[in-house]
Amino acid sequence: MLQEHIRTITAVVNRLNSDISQLEESIRTRDNVSMGTNNAVKNLEVHHVASLTDLRGRIVRCDTSIARLSTELNNATAAIKQLSQQQSDMQGKIIERIHDVEARLVTVQNNQDRMASENKMKLQHLEGDTGQQMATLDSRTKSIIDDLKNTLNMYQANSDAEREKLEARLLSKNYYFPLLII
Repeated sequence: MLQEHIRTITAVVNRLNSDISQLEESIRTRDNVSMGTNNAVKNLEVHHVASLTDLRGRIVRCDTSIARLSTELNNATAAIKQLSQQQSDMQGKIIERIHDVEARLVTVQNNQDRMASENKMKLQHLEGDTGQQMATLDSRTKSIIDDLKNTLNMYQANSDAEREKLEARLLSKNYYFPLLII
């Protein structure tokens, strides 16, 4: 019985040794798997840390690019506002000059109309005065011409009378003179 009990115990111990060996092997395998998993996890962690570092670098570069683009956008917006303001100022100046030129044109046109009206009035007065002067001159000229005609007729008559007297005297003295035709 003791032998049997020893055999049973030995068998149980052998089985326990075998179970312990299996368990140790299983633990070793699990440890190896666990170490592989830990290594894989560490590799993943390293990879994730590298990815996160890369991602952080990209984010920093993106933030830098966004800040640069934002600055450029602000500068461009300020330049556009400045150009728009300059354009508005120029447009205001151009409109002001156009109004000034229009006012000057209206003044010149009014002066021209006034001068044309004055010249027309002067011309009408001049035509009236000239007409009166021409009529006066015409009547004076006619009277002078009539006076000259009368004077010439009188001189002609006097000269004819003198010639007739001279002829009569010559004929009365009995002088014989051939008649001269004058």
